[in-house]
Amino acid sequence: MFFYNDIVKYNNLVSKFLLSCDKNGEFEADIQIPEDVIFIFDETISRNLVDCRKNRNSPSWIIHCNSVCENFTWIRFNNYFEPELERVKKFTKFAQE
Repeated sequence: MFFYNDIVKYNNLVSKFLLSCDKNGEFEADIQIPEDVIFIFDETISRNLVDCRKNRNSPSWIIHCNSVCENFTWIRFNNYFEPELERVKKFTKFAQE
């Protein structure tokens, strides 16, 4: 949930801020963020995660958490739980430069 809801918004705001301010401190509002560092908000996954968390202690939790459980396996790690790792690496490099 943290990645799908908060990190996406935070990284896009940081990218916008870093690109919008020039060396004189002037703000340019119409700047474009490079596509390889912009994060896309996945509304469906975010909604599924929030619904699962909200209902995790209810008797019908499996109905609300089914989409999350379908992506879990004991034998391999699914990118559902750590999405866009390559984009995170590109963003980190972009922010450092």
